[in-house]
Amino acid sequence: MLFKTLLCLIGFIYFSQESKIYLREFDDNGNLIAEGWQKGAAKEAYWYYYYPSGSIKAKGSYHNNQKNGYWFYYDSDARLTREGHYDQDQKISWWIVYLSKKQKEKIQYQNNVKEGYGLLYKNEKLIKANRYDQDQLSGSWTNISQFKKDNPNARF
Repeated sequence: MLFKTLLCLIGFIYFSQESKIYLREFDDNGNLIAEGWQKGAAKEAYWYYYYPSGSIKAKGSYHNNQKNGYWFYYDSDARLTREGHYDQDQKISWWIVYLSKKQKEKIQYQNNVKEGYGLLYKNEKLIKANRYDQDQLSGSWTNISQFKKDNPNARF
């Protein structure tokens, strides 16, 4: 009797939870534009987005229909253009923006706005540092030793 009760309880829990399904979305021309997991009406887990040409546009995770975790974005030639962290659909922590083959900028975000430092690199060498407060540029340095002197507590 205990076994049947336990089996019924496990079955109830299993079937009462919404199960995830894998979806593929297509445009009017039949091109795959998105694919990923959905739980109920909400996007869940990993999703991929595509250009009509078939090349990757973006990829990353959702939780309860909100972007969460690390995301990657690409141009139509499949070159990485930016990458960074989301928490509940808000940009957070460090993001990297690829400006060219030789230049990139690392920018700190909090609640979807630039907050903290922006570091510009050319050929992997730091050439400029910016400070942002609530998405507004509040300081800029091209002399890195002066930046370190003016910002002794900066950590990155």
